[in-house]
Amino acid sequence: MLVIYRSRRPPRPLITLHRYARQRRMTVLVRTALSSAVRLAELVGLPDVRVEPTR
Repeated sequence: MLVIYRSRRPPRPLITLHRYARQRRMTVLVRTALSSAVRLAELVGLPDVRVEPTR
């Protein structure tokens, strides 16, 4: 199952989303205009959270 979370603000609860996804055995997709959020997700390495930039 895939949950989509769209935000123009910094996705602060990445760890919370990761835990939520892991408990439910799903992947969470965060779409944001902030390139820093994409980079942060790469650095932290949350396998159950995908962060994609919006255009």
